[in-house]
Amino acid sequence: MKNVYLFQPQYPTSFDDEIIYWIPYSAGCIWSYVAQFPEISNNFELKDIIFKRMNPDELVNSLDNPTICAFSCYIWNENYSLAVAKMIKDKWPECIIIFGGPQVSSKMLEHTFIDSLSFAEGELAFLTLLQEVLYHRPISKFIKNQRISNLDTLVSPLTTGVFDKIIVDNPKIGWAMVLETNRGCPYACTFCDWGSIIQSKIKKFALERVEEDLNWIIGKNVKYILCSDANFGIFKERDLEIAKMIHNVSKKSNLNGVSLQFTKNSTEHIFKIASEIKDIGKGITLSVQSMNEPTLKAIKRQNMNVNDLSNMLRLGKEYNVITYTELIIGLPLETLETWKTGISQVIEFGQHNTIDVYFSILLANSEMSDPSYIKKYGIESIVTNEVMPLYYNNYTFEIMEDVEIVNATNTMSSTDIINGYLYAWVVIHCHMAGYSQLIARYCREKLNISYRQFYDRLHDYIVTDEIFSTHYNDMYNNVHDYVTIGKTTGESRGGQGLLSEGYKVIYENKDRLYDLSWKVCNDLTNKVPDDRVLILQQKWMINQSEDYPIIVDAINIENWTEDQKYKISTNLSEKDFNNFDFYISRRKGALKNRMLAIDTLEVK
Repeated sequence: MKNVYLFQPQYPTSFDDEIIYWIPYSAGCIWSYVAQFPEISNNFELKDIIFKRMNPDELVNSLDNPTICAFSCYIWNENYSLAVAKMIKDKWPECIIIFGGPQVSSKMLEHTFIDSLSFAEGELAFLTLLQEVLYHRPISKFIKNQRISNLDTLVSPLTTGVFDKIIVDNPKIGWAMVLETNRGCPYACTFCDWGSIIQSKIKKFALERVEEDLNWIIGKNVKYILCSDANFGIFKERDLEIAKMIHNVSKKSNLNGVSLQFTKNSTEHIFKIASEIKDIGKGITLSVQSMNEPTLKAIKRQNMNVNDLSNMLRLGKEYNVITYTELIIGLPLETLETWKTGISQVIEFGQHNTIDVYFSILLANSEMSDPSYIKKYGIESIVTNEVMPLYYNNYTFEIMEDVEIVNATNTMSSTDIINGYLYAWVVIHCHMAGYSQLIARYCREKLNISYRQFYDRLHDYIVTDEIFSTHYNDMYNNVHDYVTIGKTTGESRGGQGLLSEGYKVIYENKDRLYDLSWKVCNDLTNKVPDDRVLILQQKWMINQSEDYPIIVDAINIENWTEDQKYKISTNLSEKDFNNFDFYISRRKGALKNRMLAIDTLEVK
């Protein structure tokens, strides 16, 4: 028997004080497929699936005379995988090394220890490689088959037992799981490697398989599901049925969270789907990426209904489903001015829950990384150190990963990107977290002061404030270093997690932020602002020194005129008080207290 090792190494994360790993779904898929064939199962043995980022020396020493080592590669494990692969080749020169996954490009063959590259779907490619080894054929440098036309030929790695051993061997680990109900993406967003790799008609797995995969988690410590469909909800009735399956399974299992990547052309139907699983769903992400029309055209998103943001946010409120809005800084044709205006527009349309901002990344197989595209839009970039696990603080990084981010275009300089990111930092920490939100909404709805005016002024105050300026300047320096030299200094975590920094500082100085926000309100109007707004703003935000619930006499936020009595209680449990993770609490909306207008429905 020839020994096979599959590698899908990952960082650990943590949730509710429990270590969480992803079930290595991609690696399992290729083995469950090839194991169907007697010529493979009779001649090759799967020795192990490596899913942890172990110490490389210890990992290589644990292997038993490998014949084939196959690596599933993406931005969170590329450097680690390359290092381990080289060590394996040095120790066992005859071992065949193959790399696959979205990150794979022809440039990887510059690493002489890699024998073969698999492009697109990996099941057929891996079968080809095993057959070449078995029958002593020349090893193909590039393996790219046609798309699998019939997904019924693929058996699930979950229900066929591929992962049974690693679950038994790791009883103290909580698991996150990928659920795959279809493959394919009809879109070709230029910043994305999803549609660019598999862009074509969507092909569906049988509903029976989907239901069996969901039922598989019952009795196992699976806490979280990520549905890997690029456009969940595109098949309206089918996907609604799957959502009901997820909800039913959650009542019989340890599942307490699910993330669905909803279709880009969002309609009311996706809110019906989200409402089916709202207790465990993270809500609906409205990934507009930019509010600038020339930018949307350049990235091939201008025809997507998701850009009807105001209607989507209205539906979210109507269906009581949380919505999140994602923006990417550094996209073509964006300017500092359109960026600030775009963030303000998102709030104007009614997004008061979450805006998430990401740096634009040049992914290996995206159109944005194509030299002609780079030249057209004057894209400049830098390779940066990337800290992937945002919350697991006890991990030692033997080998750092990196990503290539856009740090300038012909319409946005590096300085503009830095300033734009810091402007978003202010909006996210003040408005989305909640500390200035009620005051800003009062200014907009009662005093006709735009959100752009409000946050331009608040940003300027924070920059020069004696309390906040020190932290702001530290943040500016961290972002500057990340964008210009590719790494941050000091204790900053860096990477896409930079925006998570500052929540503790804001909380500890919340009274000062209330004062600054109220000063902005006074500055921008010739009227006398209603003090009841400031009172409600202060009581709306979590305060660990308060003994909840409390009753507050304030102002009615529906009309900003009448008196209103509110019962205010915390969204945080006693456990959350003991382990106050500000970022996670903000993401859950728990920094904002619950406000129940007396004798009326709860105010969201």
